[in-house]
Amino acid sequence: MIHQTFYRLPKAKRVLILDSLIAEFTLRPPADARISAVVELAGISRGSFYQYFDGMSDAETAVLYHLGATRYAELAAFIRSGHGDLFSALAQLFRREMERSKDPGFAALLRNLSLPRTFVPAANRAGLPDAPDPLELLSALDLAVFRLPDIRFAMETVDLATGALERLLRSVLEGHIPREDAEKACDCVLDIIRLGALSDPPGRQAHQGEII
Repeated sequence: MIHQTFYRLPKAKRVLILDSLIAEFTLRPPADARISAVVELAGISRGSFYQYFDGMSDAETAVLYHLGATRYAELAAFIRSGHGDLFSALAQLFRREMERSKDPGFAALLRNLSLPRTFVPAANRAGLPDAPDPLELLSALDLAVFRLPDIRFAMETVDLATGALERLLRSVLEGHIPREDAEKACDCVLDIIRLGALSDPPGRQAHQGEII
């Protein structure tokens, strides 16, 4: 688990530790990551590491929360600039991440992380201090544009879409989908989710993992 001692640290020190973890995860996946390299880069003791995390798997979860929060804030900004248009904002976010993935370090980091960056609602429920407030994003989202019935359904749609696009990006990075076809694939994924959001089929949640 991620211990509360980590979140009681000054924000600058938390970010330093997270940046050190990201640097290590860029070089190798968490299962092979070296605690010795992380603590040396962060300037902390090995004992301090274990005061913050039970192990490297928990450290990876902290990084995923951190990256997910950044992604979530960008999505909110795109929604605001697009006058509440969720699906246009998601397409913009995907294009930005495709551009970032041209950087070998960023691409390596995404390939090495074992889980998608769709932890924002979970982080918020866990009461973590850096977790964004879903209401901040939803205040920018025009629910009426998509005839979404309520905030809960809107959050499910956001989580489903970001998770699907995460898997699409990973498929591109792993070479399963040609980079030049990525935007067209993104549009197809979002069209499927948009149709599902408008029709709200009863079995929607049961099939979330089958979007792509």
